[in-house]
Parts: sequence; C-alpha cells; structure tokens
Amino acid sequence: PDLSKAQNLERLELVTCQSLADVSSSLQHLNKLVYVNLSDCTNLRSLSSGINLKSLKALVLTSCSNLTKLTEISGDVRFLCLSDTAIEELPLSIGSLPNLVDLALKNCTRLRKLPNCIVKLTSLSNLFLSGCLNMRVFPEIPENVESLDLSGTAIEEVPSSICSLSRLLKLNVSNCKRLKSFPSSICKLGCLRSLSLSGCLNITKFPEFHENIEWLDFSDTAIEEVPSSICSLSRLFQLNMSNCKKLKSFPSSIYRLECLKTLSLSGCTALQIFHNLKSFPCLQQLDVSNCDLLEIPSNLSDLFSLEDLDLSKNNFESLPASIKHLTQLKSLNVSYCKRLRYLLDIPPRIKVLKACYCTSLATVPRTKSLWEPDFEHWDFSNCFGLDQNEINKVVEDAQCSSLLMSTPSKDHLSRFCFLGSEIPEWFYNKGVGSSLTFKLLSNGLQLMGIALCVVIGCENPSLVRKVSCKCHFKATTVEHDDLTFISLFESRNEDIILESDNIFNDLNHMKILSDSRIMSSFLDSKREMKVRSSCSTVVALKWHLQLTFLTREGFSQPITTQRAMPMS
Repeated sequence: PDLSKAQNLERLELVTCQSLADVSSSLQHLNKLVYVNLSDCTNLRSLSSGINLKSLKALVLTSCSNLTKLTEISGDVRFLCLSDTAIEELPLSIGSLPNLVDLALKNCTRLRKLPNCIVKLTSLSNLFLSGCLNMRVFPEIPENVESLDLSGTAIEEVPSSICSLSRLLKLNVSNCKRLKSFPSSICKLGCLRSLSLSGCLNITKFPEFHENIEWLDFSDTAIEEVPSSICSLSRLFQLNMSNCKKLKSFPSSIYRLECLKTLSLSGCTALQIFHNLKSFPCLQQLDVSNCDLLEIPSNLSDLFSLEDLDLSKNNFESLPASIKHLTQLKSLNVSYCKRLRYLLDIPPRIKVLKACYCTSLATVPRTKSLWEPDFEHWDFSNCFGLDQNEINKVVEDAQCSSLLMSTPSKDHLSRFCFLGSEIPEWFYNKGVGSSLTFKLLSNGLQLMGIALCVVIGCENPSLVRKVSCKCHFKATTVEHDDLTFISLFESRNEDIILESDNIFNDLNHMKILSDSRIMSSFLDSKREMKVRSSCSTVVALKWHLQLTFLTREGFSQPITTQRAMPMS
C-alpha cells in the first residue's frame, strides 16, 4: 500500500497479509513510524527498498517464510525479529545499529553464520539463534550480551573466548547434538546464572563453574559423574540430571548445597539415588521417577523441606511409614508403580495424590487433608486391583470433601478420579451425552458450589490427553453477570491410557450470587484423544454426565430437570 500520506503513522501492523510481496518505498517517508509488524506475510520475499527510518524502534518479520534477504537496515532499531524466515545471511549494515538490544533469529534454518560486524553491536543484550540447524561455528558475540540461545544448532565446540562475555547471565546450548566438550574457561563467567546443556549427547564431563551459578540442566547427556567440587556452587537452586543413563553416583558433598530447591533425576537408572541419603535443608522438589527403584528408604523423611515428590514409574511395593513425617509435602506422584500394593501412611498436608495405573494397588489411604478446603487432586484411575470397598472409600471422601467446603472460594477445586461405571447416588441431575440443561430454585438456600461427575467409558484401550467440561451459570436478573465454571480432567505432562470405564469427579467451590432462579447448562464437552494401537478407526468415548449443587445444608435438588442433549 501507498503510505506516503500517513505522515503521523507510528505503528504499522500487516500481520498475515498474504498478498504482500514487497514493502513499498513510501515507507521511507514515515518519519514518526516506531513499530512495524509484518509477521506471517508468507509471500513477502524481500524488502527491496530497505529499512532506513530514524524513528523505527522495532521491526518484526516473524514467520515470513519466503523472506530470503534483508537488504539494508539502519536507524534506531532496538528490536529486530527475523525468526522462522528463509534468511540466508544478514546484511553488513546490521553493524550500524548501535542501539539494537534484541536480535531474534530462531529457526532460520538456512542461516549458516553471522557477519563479523555483529561484534559492533555494543548494546545487544539478547541473541536468539535456537533452531538454526546449519550454524556450525560458534559466532563472534558482542561482549555485552546477557542472554545467548544457541539451542538446536550444529556447533561442535564452544570457544574458550566465551570468558570475554563478562555480562552473560543465561546460556542455552541444549540439543546441540554435535557439541563434544565445554571449555574450562566457563568457570570465569562470574555473572552466569543459568546454563542448559540438555540433549547434548556427547557431553561426558561435568564442567567447573563459578560459585554464582544458580540453574543447571544436564538432562539427556552422557555425563558419568558429578565432581565433588559441586559443593562450591553455594547459590545453586535447581539441578536437572534427568535421563543421564551413565550417571552412577553423586559425591557426598552434594548435600552441602544449602540453596538447592529442585533436583530432577528422572530416568537415571544406573544411579544409586538413595545411597548414603542425607538431608538437603532446602530441597522442595525431588523427581526420581522411572529410576527402577525397588525400595524407598525410611530415611527419606530426612528431606523435611520436600513439597513435591515424584516416585512414579518405579518398582517398589510399598512406601515406608516414615513418609508421613514429610510434613511439608503437598504433592505425591506414584503413578505407574505397577507393583505398589499399599498406600497407608501419607503426609498430613497432601493436596495432590496421583496413583493412576497402580494396577496392584489394593488399599487407599484415608487422610484428614481430604476434609480441608485446599485439597486439590486425588487420582486412582486405572487402578484395577481396588475392590468395591476401597472405591467406596474414595466416593465417600469425595462426598464429604464437598459437604465440608464452608468458605466460598472461586479458586477452590477438588478433583477425584477412580474406576467405575456408575455415578454416585448423591448426584441428582443425570444425563447421557455431551450436554444437559436444568433450572434451579434456591428456596432461600445459600448456594456454595457445584459438583460435577463424568463417567468416561471406552470399548478399547485409548489415549486421552484432555477432557474438558464447561458449566455456564446465568442469573435471571439482568443486573447480574454470567458466571462460568470450567472443569478440566487432564494429564499435565502425558496422555492418560484408559482401559476401562473411569469416573472423574470435580468439586468446585465458588460463590454464586443469591438469586431466586438460576439457569445452568452443561455444555462444550471437548475431547482430544488418539488411539494407542495402530488401527485406523477412532475409539469412541461414552459420556455420562451428572451435576449436583452444594448448599450449607447439604446437596440441593433442582426443581426442573430438562432432558440431556445427545452427543453429535
């Protein structure tokens, strides 16, 4: 478009303009233009007239997938984004951008190198080169860079000259499959706080670091040992060594890391994780999932600051009684522990207990945390070893948890998942299908919340990523806004395998405006799933929906219930 007469234009956004193939030279006359965004203009192939605007601060060309060349650029540009373009090289004029702060070149797969003039960018603070698959040589970097992302590139080494980056705070070289070693000079970077070498398959040695480092990720590397000098990292608060298959032991000095809050050792099958276990004074999150653990030691309770413990995908049969002494523990995951038979003693403050697919589990715990208003999630889906008496315990706990919610809170949500094909009797509003609608007369009762129950059945084993259910409340008086309750049953990190009917029960505690008449409609049931087997047909899920309302006096029954709407 001809913009020569838009002299006062400050922002230009032509996002997803498919007909744009070039930028008009009239752009050069817009002396007040500060921001230009041409993202997703997939037919844009070049900027033939260049960008020479003294006022321009930001130029965004993200996902202009056919843009192969950037001719000239000058002015006061502070932010330049060329990510996901077909750029093959940067113009030499980029060295004349003294105020450039952010340069984003993510997923520029044709870009092989940066021009030497890049070192002239003395104001450059953030440089993003992740996904530049053909970049093989570590580029010359301006000394004032604070954040450098080279993840997913083809670099083979990090030069010792990296120590000249005296202000570098964050370095990401994850998934650099060809990277073989790291320079010892890295220990001279006193400002470095975060380093990721995740997925660098050829890294075998744990580098030496300056004591100021705070965050380290060595997951999916070939590291064989952690040096005793790790104890000098007095500020380290997060260490990720997940899937380091060759790692066999930790030095005893690791227990001197007094600031360590998160330790991830998932998939370290050769590591003697609990050998000579001692106390980490500040450790809050511990992930030892999929480590082939046959036993959990009783001195696990020495980790008295733990709040989140992941023991999933292991082979132990029981938890030590001492685990109840982890008084700060809020989340415990023992899912896919297929030999686990008993869950009796669990810590008193547990909010989240995940025990799905514990196929040998015969008993479930009873804990007073269920009666507290901040309880969140209780998952026994696909626990085929539970008899009806144990399942009844879970149903009873779900009912009691909802009854004892005494303080209205819009954010409170309790969640129970367990095997079963029938909705509990204390639910009043039934329906088969994806939707149901009904009216409720409160009769002076104060409505405290809503309980939602869904039975999901499948004829064949299937993988389910998410099941979302939406309840829409509408007060009859016009001065009230609509209220919305959204219930999500989902696996946060991976698909849920359903091999039998399962019941998902959500108890949402929300303050509903007092009104003599409330309309409620259960609608918008969505499912995202894929069949576990390779068959060509999609497994259908059966839905049975039911709602009930909670008042201070107990469960409330609707005056009129309309028929459920069948699934389409």
